[in-house]
Amino acid sequence: RAMTEIEPKDPQAQEPPPAEVTLPSAVVDDLRKKARERDEYLNDLKRVQAEFANFQKRNRQEREGWTQLAIGNVVRDLLPHSWYSHYCLGTLLKEQRQYVQARECLERAVALRPGSGEARLELGALLASEKQWAAARRELELARQLNPEEPRAAFFLGEVLAKLNRPVESLANLRAAVQLKPDYLEARYRLAEHLA
Repeated sequence: RAMTEIEPKDPQAQEPPPAEVTLPSAVVDDLRKKARERDEYLNDLKRVQAEFANFQKRNRQEREGWTQLAIGNVVRDLLPHSWYSHYCLGTLLKEQRQYVQARECLERAVALRPGSGEARLELGALLASEKQWAAARRELELARQLNPEEPRAAFFLGEVLAKLNRPVESLANLRAAVQLKPDYLEARYRLAEHLA
């Protein structure tokens, strides 16, 4: 049997460089066009996927909101003299943008428990969103008295006082909101606006 000898490669021998391929410009242009189309398609796909994920998230949140609302209605009917059931339902209705019903529930909560700073704060904020400045001021001042450590009460009262053309009192409340909660960005922004 004869063995075939394998010759060792010469380390100094270099392989020839690969041959350069030249494509006609029409082919290159076509490839570039297809690459652009692919990139556009991928971008569209990513955008649609993101939109669908946002839709699913909004849909889930809406379902959860309606579920909470239904539960809140049942609790309110079962516990008609509970200020807290009216308060919770009022805040849920406010989140669902059902402002008339929300105001009714929050007013009932305040009537059942006049010393509730939370209910007065929510009612005052709702009245402010309806531009009922005097009524909002009354509720928010009471909320501040009942719960002086609540930064949102100070902030909303500062906003309402600004609308009532009471800049000194407005500024004091906005400063209080920032002092109570230094990372309260909206309060900081409004305070900066007032100081500018």
